[in-house]
Amino acid sequence: MPPPKTLHITNFYHETSGGIRAFYQALVRYCNEIGREIRLVVPGEENRSETMGPCGRIFYVRAPRSMFFDRRYRLIYPFSPAARETFRILRAEQPDVLEISDKYTLPYLSGMLRKGFVKGIKRPREIATSHERMDDNVAAQLTRCGIGGVFARFYMRRIYFAQFDHHIANSRYTAAELVTASQGHTTPRGIWVCPMGLDVAQFRFREPLPRPGRRLLYAGRLAPEKNVALLIDVLERLRPEYSLIVAGEGPLKEWFQSEGQRRCPERIHMPGYLPDRKAYTRMFHEVDAFLHPNPREPFGITPLEAMASGVPVVAPNAGGVLDYANRDNCWLCDPNAESLANGVRSVFSDEDERIRKIRRARVTAEQHDWRIIARRYFGLIDSIYERGIQIEPPPLGAAARWRAA
Repeated sequence: MPPPKTLHITNFYHETSGGIRAFYQALVRYCNEIGREIRLVVPGEENRSETMGPCGRIFYVRAPRSMFFDRRYRLIYPFSPAARETFRILRAEQPDVLEISDKYTLPYLSGMLRKGFVKGIKRPREIATSHERMDDNVAAQLTRCGIGGVFARFYMRRIYFAQFDHHIANSRYTAAELVTASQGHTTPRGIWVCPMGLDVAQFRFREPLPRPGRRLLYAGRLAPEKNVALLIDVLERLRPEYSLIVAGEGPLKEWFQSEGQRRCPERIHMPGYLPDRKAYTRMFHEVDAFLHPNPREPFGITPLEAMASGVPVVAPNAGGVLDYANRDNCWLCDPNAESLANGVRSVFSDEDERIRKIRRARVTAEQHDWRIIARRYFGLIDSIYERGIQIEPPPLGAAARWRAA
């Protein structure tokens, strides 16, 4: 019996996107290797399709740019021409499993199929993959006051959670919001955790080399939810010999450039987004430590990439990074500037400990190679398709009989 045909829809796939784009590209590569059909639907400038190997195809549906937050993204809005084109693709492809990664404008697609409001499409198994937490996004983008948290909890429990048959989260931290949203529901819906990954072969491991100065690196989006302002706070507390490379784009780029130059003149270098993969991986060998500022990171692929490259990682002791980062392979600190600055200093205070930790970090990165993660992800998808809630051990959350972890 052939494996189920999967169709995946996301708004977060564009030229300069990071983790989610890498996730879907890894799934397509894996499907081409093992010979299973996969389809991907994303917003684009025009309606077109692109073959991705013998088993994969990506459909771009014409969609407008986001009206809010980050205008680099295009969004498939409800009841728009892009939505109608998406339903046309679903009718043509008739997937066995529909997977959606979006909490805002796409969940209604699953709900409409569940209710039979769209004709000509067989009812697939409907799965949501969570790559972020809504409560953190609301707090970062809109408001940190109590009403924002109340709205996020209401939306997740009453609107989002019940649109799907089951849920997959990229970390225990991300899953925790889903577990809370599941409370009070009587229909059993599973919540599973499957981590993200990286292409380990692209990142050549090297142990630290002696050189003057201390170069720190941050690679990722420059956006409020990434807590990037903390990077400048940390750098201010370090001696002038410490400098910071910031590789990435985002809505806070101009602010970061101005604020960084004002408070830490000549100590911050911003090369922007690096589309050349060789230049990107080479950058890790030109720095002495990776500084991760976000205590609410859903997972965090770039710290894993640094670990694969032999670069010491300094990170907050909170968030999704704790699914792979620990005190044996990383320098974990309280999520404040003084603690992270002390963590950076600790990297260079004990050479034996530094070498021991970066070697353990490489082993951790190898355990998260995309080939391993994709096999695990599709194994989970196939089990959900065949048995649903009956997968053992019992998943997190769902109906009252499931004990929330």
